[in-house]
Amino acid sequence: MKMPVLRSLSAFRLSVLQRIAISLCAIATLSTILALAAPRHRLAEDLERASQDRLEHAAAASLHFLENLQGASRQRHQAMSRTPEFLANLETADVPTLSALAERLIAREPSLDAVIFSNSRGRRIAAAGETEILSSVPGITRGRSESECAAGPEGRPCRRGDREVRPILFSTEGRLVVGTSVPLFIRDRFIGRVTFVEKSEPTLLEDWSRLSGARVELSDPAESLAELERSVRPVPPLELRVSHSFEAEQAALDRLSAMMLIAGLFALAVAYGLSVPLARSLLGPLAEIRAAADRIRNGDRATRLRSDRTDEFGSVADAIDTMLDHLESSQTRLERTQAIGRIGGWCRVVGESVVEASAELRAILGFSEGGDQVPMASIEGRVHPEDRAAFRLALERCEEFGLSFALDHRVVLDDATELVVHTQGERVREADGTLRIEGIVQDVTERKRVEEQVRTLAFRDGLTGLGNRRLFAESLQRAIGLAQQTLSPVAVLFLDLDDFKVVNDTLGHTIGDQLLCVVAERLMDVVEELGDVCENPTIHRLGGDEFAIILPQIADWSVVANCARSIVDRIGASVDLDGYDVQASASIGIATWPDEGLDAEGLLTGCDTAMYHAKRDGRGQYRFYEPSMRAVSERRLRMETRLRSAIEGGEFEVVYQPKVDPRTRRVEGFEALLRWRDRDLGAVSPDEFVALAEETGQILALGEWVLREVVRQARDWLEAGVTEVPISVNVSSMQIEANVLLDVMVEMLRESGLPPAQIELEVTESALLRDRSRAIETLRSLKNLGLRLSLDDFGTGYSSLGYLRCLPVDAMKIDRSFILDIVDNEQDRALVRAIISIAKVLGLEVVVEGVEDEAQCDLLAEMGCDLIQGFLYSEGVAAEEVPEILGRIEGDGPVA
Repeated sequence: MKMPVLRSLSAFRLSVLQRIAISLCAIATLSTILALAAPRHRLAEDLERASQDRLEHAAAASLHFLENLQGASRQRHQAMSRTPEFLANLETADVPTLSALAERLIAREPSLDAVIFSNSRGRRIAAAGETEILSSVPGITRGRSESECAAGPEGRPCRRGDREVRPILFSTEGRLVVGTSVPLFIRDRFIGRVTFVEKSEPTLLEDWSRLSGARVELSDPAESLAELERSVRPVPPLELRVSHSFEAEQAALDRLSAMMLIAGLFALAVAYGLSVPLARSLLGPLAEIRAAADRIRNGDRATRLRSDRTDEFGSVADAIDTMLDHLESSQTRLERTQAIGRIGGWCRVVGESVVEASAELRAILGFSEGGDQVPMASIEGRVHPEDRAAFRLALERCEEFGLSFALDHRVVLDDATELVVHTQGERVREADGTLRIEGIVQDVTERKRVEEQVRTLAFRDGLTGLGNRRLFAESLQRAIGLAQQTLSPVAVLFLDLDDFKVVNDTLGHTIGDQLLCVVAERLMDVVEELGDVCENPTIHRLGGDEFAIILPQIADWSVVANCARSIVDRIGASVDLDGYDVQASASIGIATWPDEGLDAEGLLTGCDTAMYHAKRDGRGQYRFYEPSMRAVSERRLRMETRLRSAIEGGEFEVVYQPKVDPRTRRVEGFEALLRWRDRDLGAVSPDEFVALAEETGQILALGEWVLREVVRQARDWLEAGVTEVPISVNVSSMQIEANVLLDVMVEMLRESGLPPAQIELEVTESALLRDRSRAIETLRSLKNLGLRLSLDDFGTGYSSLGYLRCLPVDAMKIDRSFILDIVDNEQDRALVRAIISIAKVLGLEVVVEGVEDEAQCDLLAEMGCDLIQGFLYSEGVAAEEVPEILGRIEGDGPVA
């Protein structure tokens, strides 16, 4: 319905001449209207302000007149109430006498219209005057009975307000009525009031109107105020108002407007006469511009106006020429950019069999001849046969339904070269209603190749070529989704190399990376050996030394166990890496779907828990997840949570185990051992909470607390004369790496005043592996403070005699694992003897821990061991038990 109306409006066009004439006439008309409206509006505003001022003045004057009227009447009425006659009649307190007095007063005073006597309760007892006025006086009621009226006034003590002279104001018959209520007293007792009432003259309001300059009248208060009307004061039941009208001024304004209208019509006629020659002077330049525009529309991009005019038309012509220059330059740049970006444009009228193709599109598709009109069949013939159906469907939907499309597909050139192109198209409607499909074709062959490389980088581990964590998550989701459809189980093997960090720290990251690649190859060998027993297994490196294997659609559970066993065996085989004989091991946790959860997160949690148990049970093993493992994991989580508050809560305790000279049986030192008894977890093994503290980073705070406690205890023993032997304290590798141990010890020794030689710090070999030079520098600084240093658990790690002689240590501590069978095993005896000999060559004191019987003690003494430590003499005891232990050991010898 709207289209015919729009077409008819677009067909109705005005010439330039008509538009200029209409514009000038409109300007003249508008000027006339403004000339008429503005002065009239200002004059009307001035008159209105003057009228408002007059009304305010009249209202004030009327109020003043009213107050004067009331004041005069009050003076007269008060004078009447004080005459001897009035007072004598009042003393009688007789109602008939008072009534007669009222009638005489009205007769003597023509201005009085009513006199009313009321008792102390405000009830009328005697009156004279007009009945209508008597019934209208406010504040006075008739007596309830003739006996009450006949009783006359009754006196009562004076109350607040009784002495007030009250004005009376109301209206009746369109006239003002004023009066005065005067209090009456007999012997200082209030007996009532006398009210004098006067009705104004009929011409009073007219007189006020003349004096105030506005109309003064009584009006119904229910009627709304007019624009030029003000309320002066309520006069029940009416209201006193003032009003004003400026009809004369309005007539003068109308005459002025008529004169200005005549002048405007004259100006309109002059404007119309000038519009014709002005419009004709503009048509010539416009015709030239239109002719040039027609040539440009027909494709003549070289057309320029080259105008020599100096007016605005000349400026427009110059601007058009500049615009054409920029357009031509932009078109050239666009064609060059399309060639660089391999982007070609195309256009096709819906229903036609040819396509208008740009030069770049023809170059992409290999059409070197035939101009810019290319048959649609030829273009479809270039599309790869496998992509042709999708290409045709996209075109058909665009033609029929106007659906835009963007499609990546392949094209095959005459020389069999295969390209990947991105084709876009959308349907547009021309002004004449013609439907066309316009679009682009871009050669994206190189981009697709790069995208594939990026995808490989995004989903593949750069070191091993295995799938990464991201691909693992997607593969696991797909495997679970397939398992939900086929109801076949899925197994996930989570693998972590044991002590891989030690390999990295001792042999370097290059060797570590080579080891990871070897592990990846061995995992692929194991998976390939599965053959047809498991469909599409995948291997992934999750990061660091963590790997995962997904085994979907398992037919036999023994396949999973055999696979895990084979992985443990293969990885456990030694390998030569740059001359180093490296032997790795792996701990594997296994979880299955749907047993361990219905989602990927549940499987991973089960794998991690099972792997933790494999490591805890000795490493180099595999474990299937079991529900009972959850309790261990939950205990570890509770332990981690409780550890945060245990330090501040005072739940840790330091106990002291003596170090004894096996020859003299004298205590030559103590080792501080940390114990933790939690109110919920009970006694927690140091192997558990120390490792956990290192994992969570709380070892720094815990280690500092232990050092402070030991320094305090050593000072107390020294001051009390209990013992002067040194106390050894284990320090973590994290304390050395954090580079805070030196500052902490300096502060503690300064605060306590303890001789540094009273403290011995025990460090393990692993604490020195990550940054050996920095660790040795820290140890030397501690040594320079005067502290004793000891190498703990020698021989249990990657011991090296090369760096052992560089360490600034005073003692070497042999782990208990070396002496368990020292009495019966000749090989163990030879090994311990060799270690002690090395220590002696290096000038180190030798301490052996874990000694439990006399035979071990005697043999170690014979080998040259300096100090022994173990249950043979004492377990770790509280600080207050140390004096007793000292006396027992040095007096009685070993514990029986």
